[in-house]
Amino acid sequence: MEAATVTGLSETEAARRLREAGPAPAPPTSRSYLSIAIANTFTVFNLILAGFGIATIVFGNPKDALFLGILVANVAIGTFQEVRAKRALDKLAALVVAKATVVRDGAPRQVPVGEVVVGDLVRIASGDQVPADGELVRAEGLALDESDLTGESEPVLRRVGDGVFSGSFAVEGEGDFEATAVGSASRAAQLTATARAFRHPRSPLEKAMDRLLIIMVGAMVPLGVGLGVSLALRGVSQSEAVQTLTAGIVNIVPEGLILLVSLTAAVTAAKMARHGILAQQLNAIESLASVSVMCTDKTGTLTEATLRVVELIPAAGVADADLARAFGSYAASAPTRNTTLEAIHAAGLGDGVAATEPTATIPFSSRRRWSALELDGRRLVLGAPEALLESAGDAALRDRAASEAEAGRRVLALASYDAPLPEPGPEVELTASLEPLGVVVLAEELRADADQTIAFFAREDVALKILSGDNPATVGAIARDLGIEASGAALDGRHLPQDDAELLAAVRAAPAIGRISPEDKARVVRVLSEGGEYVGMLGDGVNDVPALKQARLAIAQGSGTQMARSVSDLVLVSGEFGEVPPMVGEGRQILRNIQRVARLFVSKAIFTSFLVLVIAIPSGVFPMLPRQFTLTSTFTIGIPAFLLALAPSSGPWRPEGFLRAIARFSIPAGLATGLGILTTYLLARHAFGCDLTQARSATAATVVVSGLAIVFALEDQPGTRRVVVGALCATMALLFFGACAIPLAREFFEIASPTGAMVGAWLCGSAVAVALLGLALRVVAVLDRRAGAVPAAVAAG
Repeated sequence: MEAATVTGLSETEAARRLREAGPAPAPPTSRSYLSIAIANTFTVFNLILAGFGIATIVFGNPKDALFLGILVANVAIGTFQEVRAKRALDKLAALVVAKATVVRDGAPRQVPVGEVVVGDLVRIASGDQVPADGELVRAEGLALDESDLTGESEPVLRRVGDGVFSGSFAVEGEGDFEATAVGSASRAAQLTATARAFRHPRSPLEKAMDRLLIIMVGAMVPLGVGLGVSLALRGVSQSEAVQTLTAGIVNIVPEGLILLVSLTAAVTAAKMARHGILAQQLNAIESLASVSVMCTDKTGTLTEATLRVVELIPAAGVADADLARAFGSYAASAPTRNTTLEAIHAAGLGDGVAATEPTATIPFSSRRRWSALELDGRRLVLGAPEALLESAGDAALRDRAASEAEAGRRVLALASYDAPLPEPGPEVELTASLEPLGVVVLAEELRADADQTIAFFAREDVALKILSGDNPATVGAIARDLGIEASGAALDGRHLPQDDAELLAAVRAAPAIGRISPEDKARVVRVLSEGGEYVGMLGDGVNDVPALKQARLAIAQGSGTQMARSVSDLVLVSGEFGEVPPMVGEGRQILRNIQRVARLFVSKAIFTSFLVLVIAIPSGVFPMLPRQFTLTSTFTIGIPAFLLALAPSSGPWRPEGFLRAIARFSIPAGLATGLGILTTYLLARHAFGCDLTQARSATAATVVVSGLAIVFALEDQPGTRRVVVGALCATMALLFFGACAIPLAREFFEIASPTGAMVGAWLCGSAVAVALLGLALRVVAVLDRRAGAVPAAVAAG
């Protein structure tokens, strides 16, 4: 042990230094209200809409700038929902704010990390994040994970006099250091490195949305240039040019889809907060819905975090009372107690023996699976039976320990060590022989909602894998009790296959892995990910951090270590794993709906591009006014998409093939609609002798009919849903034609009073659009069946 006696700052001096340092910076997970408003306002498509809107107001007809209402709604609703979500998340985040233990006036106390000042004596233990830069004045087997600062994956042993840096974590042992730099002056801040810097990969849905928007911008630019050149060559007036460009280009922008996605993320994050789940990354909502394999620890997740002592089993020649005193003394004297030691201490073994100051300590490590203390000249080693009894001669004790473990009990062995304890460190080994004293048997209870949680994941086709440091037989028994389906037995983490392909096959067949090291947890997560699985990892300890970093979705218990919480996407503040399934179900419902309604927006963009290409560029005239497009889009996309996004849905959710699924539906649907609209416009304008206003009015009516046909085709499922969607479409049609019957509305939107020619053109074009839509989707369905894919219309539901 290396130590220095320091009493730390006084409270008065710490308060003075804190005032001089000024307010602490906001935590990196908290966005200001201004940043939320700016983020919702200055998006690429909002800027495009704003540009066309300003041009329309200045150079065209201000009535055609009605689409700016969508821009304002995007910004207002998106900001409002995100502000609501921020308030809920900030309240929840306050419950898991990082704390630091400082020694002031000679006594340890916990303060927020932002209140640590230069000169503070900071105490750290296994699992704690180092909150400031400083110099060690006490170190007891202290090993730090500095990988986020240096890239070095192996823990580094630190001694008195060594420097420590914020952003690193204690993985073993404990120590005190004097803070020399805090906040923005610390090394971590100067290197712009944080414990979570390695995370935040863009999710598959985000990447797919990015590609979709890039494709749309790629279509807008050449179409806009071509239309602009066409208008310039025809010498049309400035007002008409702005009107035509606005009608043709603005409607390629999927402004409502962007709003829908941002609203979904914010609303779901707020709902999670109400369930006690802190979303530290918004794309974690998608990841939660996308998970195909969930890896989890056992204790505190599937079983209760508390334990109780069931039985003491002495080794041959050891008295029951002596074993009880040895266990009681170890638990009472341990510098830090985990759940197991707390249970042993609470049992009052040895008639409540008094604590003794250890003269030597080796902290517990999940790699070696044991810890050691020297108490009054006697050296005791506590750990897994496999680690301490393997070479012992007491076969009966080994067999009894194995039998209890197979029954699902937690078993720890205690042994005496005849030589001085070695210097603590990550690779420390005991070279002398061990004399077994006995084992303690502890029981843990299944959580009340564990079976329901397992059943939910089974219904949703999510495989559950238990990764635990406990005996393989123990975790295997727990897996059986929970009903986790698997074709094989639990694996022993000490004997995993070296080949990744063999490991992948073994893990997929097994329900659990026991005695697994932190590195192998991470390896299991990696091979599952490389095998095509979307892997979630739930953990709470330092030993879970490598796997949490490797997982696509990292979930930490709110009661877990700072290190685990800081690298996680979601934090279960309530500690209830049973809160996760409802969020998975809701997330899948919302994301399935987004994937469906995205096809509405893309279909609109495709038929708009088609009309620009075949009508606007050749003739210099677009078949609808911008304000007419706003009106029709409201009834065919805006309102239906909003309602459908909130509607119940079922089935799996996978982000793979997002764009392909959209394209299979939207390209044929958009082209069929475009041909129907083209038919209406050409018949009205050139066959039936309608003027431009009448032709545009008939075209608008065709857009409504064909757009609602797309909605019905997208949502056409047997049963009640078909009736509800049919009623929705009929209502939207009635609202449109009802609006057109109001003189003021007709005048504003330039809708002509119906004539026989207009009605004829509308009926012909609508019939063409609906017939081609049905034919196109049937062809796509046949091709998909032949290719072994799910038909687009079916997959949409």
